[in-house]
Amino acid sequence: MNIAFIGCGKLGMPCAEELAKAGHKVTGYDVAKVKSNFVEIMPTIETTVKDAQIVFVAVPTPHDSAYDGRAPTAHLDPKDFNYNIVKDVLIEANACMYPSQMLVLISTVLPGTVRRELEPLVTCTSSLLTKSLIN
Repeated sequence: MNIAFIGCGKLGMPCAEELAKAGHKVTGYDVAKVKSNFVEIMPTIETTVKDAQIVFVAVPTPHDSAYDGRAPTAHLDPKDFNYNIVKDVLIEANACMYPSQMLVLISTVLPGTVRRELEPLVTCTSSLLTKSLIN
């Protein structure tokens, strides 16, 4: 199977490399310069997803430093993650993907985010898998 990863950092690269070790052809893209002995790193999102049957999105969703887990947060106002990177990637991937390709978001998002903010950005792929996980 041909698999692509957009975001080859702490989450994406280990997942991509394990799938490659299992015998799948895996391509990857990241804005940072990354290297792998198992994943073919591509120069653009378009070239990364071109022949992929499944495209995983594993990009950062930054959050306020006060919510990093070091101290209780119950006394603080609720804050969501920043989804700007995810949104930008979904828009760019959507522009060059086909209905037969599956898009799987594995970035951290709060419940309801996919349905409310991200699903409307994806019109050209067969599914946004996390949608089925929250229904």
